[in-house]
Amino acid sequence: MDVNATYYLLLADVRGSTAASSAAAMERLEATAPQLSVEHSSALVLGLTLSYGDEVAGLFSQPGPLYSIMRQIRDVLLPDLGVRFVVIRGRIGRPSTDIRKVGGEVFKRASTAMEKTKRSGHFCYWDVENATASAILTTLTEMTHAMFLKLSPYQREIYFGLRGGQTQSAIAGALGKYKQSVSEAVGRGNIELLIEAERLINSLLASQPWLMDFGRSSHVD
Repeated sequence: MDVNATYYLLLADVRGSTAASSAAAMERLEATAPQLSVEHSSALVLGLTLSYGDEVAGLFSQPGPLYSIMRQIRDVLLPDLGVRFVVIRGRIGRPSTDIRKVGGEVFKRASTAMEKTKRSGHFCYWDVENATASAILTTLTEMTHAMFLKLSPYQREIYFGLRGGQTQSAIAGALGKYKQSVSEAVGRGNIELLIEAERLINSLLASQPWLMDFGRSSHVD
């Protein structure tokens, strides 16, 4: 870790974690966070940590896996709890193996951004240190999340199958449905468009030169 380098801080806040029905979902999250850290270890500086009861934080050297990680966290909390998150690119305060002790401007900006995200009721906020890239990522992520929330339970099963690489025929067989039923559900839910938009987000994050092409100007005040 280098205080002169820039990192990507992922800060997620679980919504509704104090509800009586939240225990099972939080247990799933506690089990999933270490698995995600192992899966994305090549991009991690400090592994995903659950702290203060309802916050998840991780420090990354690369932004590539950030959307996929947040999507998995959202999915593992369903249907009991929701989540919101911010991603901020910036400098740390000091090296530490405990993410709660690192500090620095990136953590201050993330805290400010999270408070604004909570007040607005939004799902996410991206600040990758240039205004255009940050706005594109934030808008695309909000749009895909809104599309996902509109899916029926049946459409969500189809979405998860297609996202995992299954064909519509295979999904129909697994669900005991006709392929036409699956196809119609895909069309009604714009599921193929949703998956394509998610692929675009991942592609943009994987292209770090793209993230820097527009100049740096999107810090949270």
